[in-house]
Amino acid sequence: MADVFDALADEKRRRILELVAKQPLTTAGINKSLKLSATALEKHLNMLVSTELLTVTVRGKTKTYSLNKTDRKSTRLNSSHTDISR
Repeated sequence: MADVFDALADEKRRRILELVAKQPLTTAGINKSLKLSATALEKHLNMLVSTELLTVTVRGKTKTYSLNKTDRKSTRLNSSHTDISR
């Protein structure tokens, strides 16, 4: 599973988050600002969804992306935490 920090390390993925934070957007709406190939955009969006930073709603062939506003309570950080006191 992709790491949140890896997802945030990429400038294009941070830009996608900025765009979607303002309002839910379709793939086409996101790509109006970024102008990426379909394959590149899909790769970035998939990573953001897999890290639970974005959610996706599918209606027919249209995918709409939204910022995931659920309280994650650091579940990913806690599950990957390493005890360094040993």
